[in-house]
Amino acid sequence: MNSQGSILLMRIDDFQDFLDRDLAWRKMEISQLFMLLNRAEAHEVIGKSMILLLYAHWEGFIKKSSKYYLKYVSDKNINIQDLTPNFEAIMLKRFARECIDQDSNNLAKEFALMDKHRKAKVRPFKINININDEFDKEFIDTQYNLSSKVLGNIIQIIGIKYNDAIKTRKQFLDVNLLKNRNAIGHGNQLSNNSDELSPLDFSQILKLKNFVILMLDYFAEVLSKYVEEEFYLISKEDKRNLYEDEQEEILNNKLAQIEDEN
Repeated sequence: MNSQGSILLMRIDDFQDFLDRDLAWRKMEISQLFMLLNRAEAHEVIGKSMILLLYAHWEGFIKKSSKYYLKYVSDKNINIQDLTPNFEAIMLKRFARECIDQDSNNLAKEFALMDKHRKAKVRPFKINININDEFDKEFIDTQYNLSSKVLGNIIQIIGIKYNDAIKTRKQFLDVNLLKNRNAIGHGNQLSNNSDELSPLDFSQILKLKNFVILMLDYFAEVLSKYVEEEFYLISKEDKRNLYEDEQEEILNNKLAQIEDEN
């Protein structure tokens, strides 16, 4: 590590240690606040705080773990042609920003883009990504509103599967978590409409807490497996697809259990 504590060259142990440590302190804070909510008489105030904290750790972990994963693959020095297509797309988008000038009256920059893309396939995937800079949005951008759509974009960028178990839980992500977090953040009262979460409804907040923790665990487990099994390699496609299908079924069953809780 350098003097600022950032990893110079990430190894598999570094990546696993990050996931374990980052997930542990987030889950501890969530657990501690929920204990207060469980004992508190003023459920509304603590309930609002709970929603804000759940969202903060949801966005924070997705953003940081995704950046760590991209850095890990970058540090492996693997040729782009040997990686899954998302890594080639990342480089192509980067080249496009460097080469294309919309005000140009000729195709010189477009030809430069084509040339860079052709040569890049036989070069290692290499990016400079600042893991600890919260304002670095070049590769991973939550837009400060991690909706199901934004989550899908991030999942596509890092190359894991945006499966139906996640896609069909828009209510949890876009309404119960994000919409209510935004309402609280702007100092508004939460509606008691049936399609929104009431901060007084302890059982709903419990469901939301269980949902967020399950999703954090799921995301960490998948990224860990991708690193361990080298699922970022295009040659691992069959094994990767089998794993993703298995994980989707497991996740769907666990989410269904949360939804059925009284």
